[in-house]
This record gives sequence, structure tokens and C-alpha cells, in this order.
Amino acid sequence: MGSYGNIDALINELESVEENWSSTFRAIYEHQDQENLLAKLDARIRFHTREIEKLCASHLPGFMESVKQVQDVKEALISLKDEVMIVQNESLGTLISLKAKTEEFEELNRYRQNLKTLVELLEKCLPAFDVHQNLQKDISKKDYYIALRKIDELNEKILPSLINFFFIQKLKDSLPDASEKIKEGSLEDLRLFLEEARVVSKDIGKAAIQMVQYLGEDNPFGEEDDEEVSPEAYVSFIPVYKTMHVFKKLNSTDSLVEYYQNQRFQQMKLTLQHPANLHEKPEEFESYCYGIVGFFVTEDHLRRTLPELVTTNFCNELWGLTVKMLNASVTSQVDLMTNSDHLVRIKALLVSFSATMKMYGYDVSELRSVLINASDLYYEILMHKCTHSLRLIFDEDNYQPLEVSSEEEYKKLIDLFPETATAKYPIKYPFSPMVLKIYLLFKEYILECKQFVQDMSLSRRELAEGISKAVTLLIDRSLSGCFSDLLKSNLSILQVIQLSINIVHLEESMKALEAYIRDLNNIQEGAQSVKLHGTLVFKDLLSEAESQIYERLKSKIDEFFELSAYDWTLSEPSGQPSGFVSDLRFFLNSTFSAFGIADLRVSVAQEACYSACKHVSDNFLERLLSDDVKAVSQSALQQINLDLMQCEQFAASAPVHGFQDGDFLICFAELRQLLDVCLAGDWTNYFKDYGKETSKYKDVKPETCVVLMEKLREGEKKSMLVSMKKTERDKKKIIETVLKQLRQLVNTQS
Repeated sequence: MGSYGNIDALINELESVEENWSSTFRAIYEHQDQENLLAKLDARIRFHTREIEKLCASHLPGFMESVKQVQDVKEALISLKDEVMIVQNESLGTLISLKAKTEEFEELNRYRQNLKTLVELLEKCLPAFDVHQNLQKDISKKDYYIALRKIDELNEKILPSLINFFFIQKLKDSLPDASEKIKEGSLEDLRLFLEEARVVSKDIGKAAIQMVQYLGEDNPFGEEDDEEVSPEAYVSFIPVYKTMHVFKKLNSTDSLVEYYQNQRFQQMKLTLQHPANLHEKPEEFESYCYGIVGFFVTEDHLRRTLPELVTTNFCNELWGLTVKMLNASVTSQVDLMTNSDHLVRIKALLVSFSATMKMYGYDVSELRSVLINASDLYYEILMHKCTHSLRLIFDEDNYQPLEVSSEEEYKKLIDLFPETATAKYPIKYPFSPMVLKIYLLFKEYILECKQFVQDMSLSRRELAEGISKAVTLLIDRSLSGCFSDLLKSNLSILQVIQLSINIVHLEESMKALEAYIRDLNNIQEGAQSVKLHGTLVFKDLLSEAESQIYERLKSKIDEFFELSAYDWTLSEPSGQPSGFVSDLRFFLNSTFSAFGIADLRVSVAQEACYSACKHVSDNFLERLLSDDVKAVSQSALQQINLDLMQCEQFAASAPVHGFQDGDFLICFAELRQLLDVCLAGDWTNYFKDYGKETSKYKDVKPETCVVLMEKLREGEKKSMLVSMKKTERDKKKIIETVLKQLRQLVNTQS
């Protein structure tokens, strides 16, 4: 549109100017759009032609009249023409000379104007050069924000008003490079800041955690505190603020945010990488936690001062990643720990770590699993220590009932037996010293567990349940295992008896431990029950101990029978019991007397006595009916009878409470009946009453009789080689007859 306007102006100038058309012609000559100019001229010519035609049409009559008048003055004009031609020729020479001078003058004048214009334009460019020079100085001095303002000044105020000279264009082209240089310089400053922030993050984290510890803010789920560590005391945040201003000015905030967050993600991953021996050196673990806390304290400061750079969502995202990696790495390292002191130190640090992060607004609920895992491991370590202590207690115990001779000693027992507070010293208790030592060991274990978890922000019920679970585990694994190992060792019967008594009282002591746990956690009895689930363990231990009593009695009885040296072909009985039987009876008397003195359950004593008597009877039968014994004489059988009478006397003496005299004789019934029928030869009544409940020999099986009678027959054969008396031969016949009848009875049953 501007080009068309210039053409119209030139045409108007041609039409209006009567003289001095040189400048107009020059403008037409220099005009670039010649075709449009010619077209406009043609249009204007046609327009004026139409106008002329109209004018001619309107003035034709007058014109005709004028023509007539002109013709009248034609002659005068011809004369005038001649005169004019003379004057014209003279003027033409003058005009040609003048025109040459005029053109020369105009050329010089145009040159002067151009120089003036150029000077004016160059003077206008000087501020641009000054600003550009200052811009370079600002960039070199890292005054990036001021430099950006100068770029804006050049782009918005100075350069638009200047003619586009080649040097101005070059200056314009250099501005994007300057902006890029400013951006790179700002990012370099930011990188330096990030490196410095990572270096001092441990110092920042240490200061933050120590402040929380100093303020007593050791509850990771409690109230937040207003006092916080300022990271500006450790690192200058000015580069971050400057970089943010620069990128805002360059409308590149998003790219800066993306760059910064990517860098911090990478730094966070590096921070979360821990040394392989973290579990061996608590100071390494402290440094590890300090680095994490310092990282987030720095981010929190930027979140409040530059929310457009560090958003809450970004911090939460970082924290979520941190919690996952922290849980995995810390749990793996904590699981490798075996030193309880190190674990206590690390737990305290984790609690302070949680409190610090909570104070800065982060959700630390997921860190509970790390703390709980640490507490479980601590219980395990304590359990191993307790296991060692339990073994020492068992080794050092005297397996004698405890006797307390002073009030100072009694104070240790007052929890277990408050009812004996008014008793006179010395006070005797049925259990041995190990019960008291184990009880005190358990109290110490409970107290250490309580001290470990008391600052973990658990409710009283959770604390009590956790400690109860740990104590139950100690019972299930350590105490049970130690007792089982002890019962498998070479303890005497009396020691095993004392051990079974100790187990009963240890089970009763669990109530006192439950009360102790309630008192430690301020739980009223009945409000929130605290139960130690070790009843089944103690029952199993007691059952195992009682089984050991029975087994050791049997083993001891076997030892006595191994000393037996029966002469199965004895010709005459000695008339007195065998020596080993006398010793066995003495042993049984002394053992069951001790049962009566000890605070052993009556049922256990009764079962022990019954099993002992039954085992003695079984031993007699086993030896009498053994395949190794081929022949038995009547005298040997009488010797067995004498020995059996000794055992029956013991059984008839009511060795334990709760049984009437003779109740234990049932254990020897089969052997007694077998000896009686064989020694008395009362086979007639045996066969007549066989199978009846009223039979005198109802417990004797015919198979057993067959075996013994065959041995007696062999014994008689040997005696017949010495004596061929008629009575001996009659005995042989009787034996053969009895054997025949017995075999028939056996065959009938089968």
C-alpha cells in the first residue's frame, strides 16, 4: 500500500509543479515499481483525456467563437511569433547554461544532505554500541540479570529506531548468542551451587538432627517445631535466585525447572547409595542419614523461597523415592548387625531422622517398618545374649531348693512371693536359684526392650504387645531350647526333678512378668490385658522333664540289672536276695523319699513309681525269657522269686503319696503269677480257671509259660545227667505233660 501511495504522490507532483521538475523526475527514475507507475500514468492520462473531452464538449461553441477570433489575430501573431522566436533563441542559450549550473548545485546540495543524514544516523547508533559494550562487560562480570535488561533495552527501545545498517544487523544477530551465553553461565553457576550443596548437605543434616535432639523433638509422629536450621548458613542460594531471574527473563522457566529437578534426582540417588559396611560402622550410618536430611532441608528452603522451582509435589516425589530406597537399604544393613550397642545408636539416629523429616512436613509413617524391623533385630540380639546367660545360669545352678536368709535377698523375690513378706528367716522355696536368676534376667530383658522402643512413638498398648511378643519369643526359642538341651545332658534324676519343679514355678512367674510389663507401660490390670503366650512351651518342657524322670529311672534300673549275674543252672538257692536287688531297693527308697521331700506333683511321683516298678518287672521277665538263656533250674527260679519278693516289699511300702499299700504290686502281677504257678506246679488250677477273671493266674499267658517251661525242661535234663532218681524222671514227665497242654492251649487260641 505504501508503494501505491508514493506513485500517486509523484503523479500529483508532476501535475501540480510547473517548474523545477528535476527532483520529481529523479524520484521517478529511482522508483523501483516502474510498471505500476506507468500503469498509473496511463490511467491518469485516460482520466484527463475523458475530462478534456468533457471540457471540450462543454466549451466547443465558445471555442469555435474563439477560433474565429484567433484567426482574426493570426496575422498579428505571426508577426509576434517572429519576435518571440528571436527572444526564445536568445533565452534558450541562457537557459541551457543555467540548467547546467542548477544541476551542479543540486548535486552538491544532495551530497551535503546525505552527509548530514549519515552523521545524524550514526549519532543515533552510538547508544546501541555503548549498551552492547556494557552488555559484554556485564556478562564477563556475571551480572546476568543486568545484561539481560540491556538486551531487552536494545531489542525493544534502541535497535527498532535505527536504520538496518550491516553493522546494526550484525549487532542484532549477536544478541541471541549473548542470551545463550548468559543462560549457560547461569546454569554453570547453578551447577556449582548444586555441587557445593551436596558437599555441605551432611553438615546441614547434622545440624538439623542435632537441633531436634536438643529440643527434645524425638517423636517422629508428634507435633512440629517452628525452629529450623537455615541452610543459608552453609551455602549461598544467590546463584539459584539469579538463575531463576535469568530464566524467567528468557521465558525458559520450564527448562530450568526440568534441568534442576533432573539434577536433584541424580544427586538424591547418589546420596542414597551407602557403603557396603554400613552395619559395621555407626558413624558411616550417621553420615548417611545426615546427607539425606541435609538434602531435604535444602529443598525445603527452596520450596519456600522459590516455589516455582521446587514444588511441594516434587519434594514429595523425592521423599517417596527416598523412603522406598531407604527402607530397602537400611533394612538390609540393619539385618546384618550383631552389635546391640551399634543398633541402639542407629535406632536413636533413625528416630531423630524421622523427627527431623516430620518437622519439615514429610510423611514418615512408612519409616515405622524400619524402626520395627530394628526393634525385632534388637530383640534377636538380646535373645542371643540371654541364651548365653541362661546357659551360664544352668551351669552354675546347684539344683537345690533356694533358701533366703536376709531381707536384702528377699527383695529380689518379692514380686514372685509377696505373701512370704512376713515369714521368718531363713525362708525356703521349692525352686532352685536358677528360677530367681531367670526371672531377673527376663526383667532385665523387658527393661532393655522397653528402653529401646520407648521413643518410637508407639501407643502404650503397642509397646506392651511388642515387649510381650519379644518375651514370648524368648521363652519359645531361648528358654525352651536351653531347657531341652539341659534335659538331654547328663543330669541326675534328682536334678531333673528339681528342674521340673523349676519349670512349674517359672511358668507361675510369668504372671509377675506380665504385671511388670503393665507397670512399665502404665497399663492398668484388666484395662488392656498383657499376656505372655508361653503356657504351651512350659507344659511341653514340663512334660519333657517328667518324661526324662521316667526315662532316667528306667536307665538307672537298667544299670542295676546289668550288674546281675544269675546262674541259671543254680543247684541250690542262696537263701537271700541278690546284691544288685538290695542296692536297687535302696536306690528306689532313697529316690522316692526325695520325691516326697521335693515339691513335685503327686501325679508325677506316682507315675514315676509305677513306671519304675513296671520296668523292674519287665527286666526280670526279659532276662528270664531271653533267648540267650537256654536252661533254667528250679533253684535259679527260686532265687528270682527271692529277688522279686524284695521288689514287692518296696512296692507294698507305699513309696509315694496317694496310693494305698499294695497298689503298686499290680506292676509285678504277671511275674509273680508266673513264678507261683511254675514253682508250685499248680497247673491244674491254671488250666481249670484259664480265661476267667477270677483266675489266680489270669495275667500269665500260655505262650510265656511255654517258653519258661522249655527252659525248665532243659534245666532238668542237665540235673538228670547227675541224678537218675525216679523223682527227677517224674518231674520230667510232668513238665512234658504241662508243655503239651500249654501248646494245645496256644494252638486253640490261634
